[in-house]
Amino acid sequence: MCSDSNIIFFTSHLFRRRLNYFYSLGTILSVIGSGFITSEDGLILTNSHVVFGRQAITVTLDDGRKTKAKLLGADPILDLAVLRIPVPPESHSKASLGDSDAVRIGEEVVAIGNPLGLEQTLTRGVISGVNRILPESPMSLMLPLIQTDAQNIGFAIPINIAKRVISEFVEKGRVIRSWLGISGKLIKKELMEIINIPLVDSFLIETIEPGSPTQQAGVHEGWLPITISGMEFLLGGDTCQ
Repeated sequence: MCSDSNIIFFTSHLFRRRLNYFYSLGTILSVIGSGFITSEDGLILTNSHVVFGRQAITVTLDDGRKTKAKLLGADPILDLAVLRIPVPPESHSKASLGDSDAVRIGEEVVAIGNPLGLEQTLTRGVISGVNRILPESPMSLMLPLIQTDAQNIGFAIPINIAKRVISEFVEKGRVIRSWLGISGKLIKKELMEIINIPLVDSFLIETIEPGSPTQQAGVHEGWLPITISGMEFLLGGDTCQ
């Protein structure tokens, strides 16, 4: 999607700018997605869910030519991926990536894509909100999204997030993240008084993944399941302030 000819956010749904792709998995399943060229040497930014795990990826440029593409890296959390196509630099057009931090509510945007395989589809709308955190998302998906009404109500990944991880896809094939290997809940002091835990807001460690840095540090996980006011907890583990 774009505003003032710049890409300012990238939707996690079907999207198209300057090219579209045809993805084939064997002879029984094909998936259509879209994206845009981000560099002179043929890097393409697209969505993870349309390229990851595919046996073959073919890119169709806007002039109709087709070329094979190589998947350099993908991240299912951000739903972003980077491809490379072996097309000479002078034969394709590089997209201009904008600054999503400068986006303001009320600005006009357009979505250019190929929903249901219908190429050259354009939808117009406005920015409805910025820094939206979806309340029902898992902790790993709590991203500051851009809300638009260009495809009814929709949420998109700010392009500044994508720009920060493109080099990691190229160099490492994935997004490098810190990992503790724990899951649990934030516990307020009012609840801690009920379950006889020191009266400060803390993070209750409920489970620890085997082989994780947390396990190696000797931290303990919970073992006693209880339910308080409809909320389930696994007590007996350590707490972190």
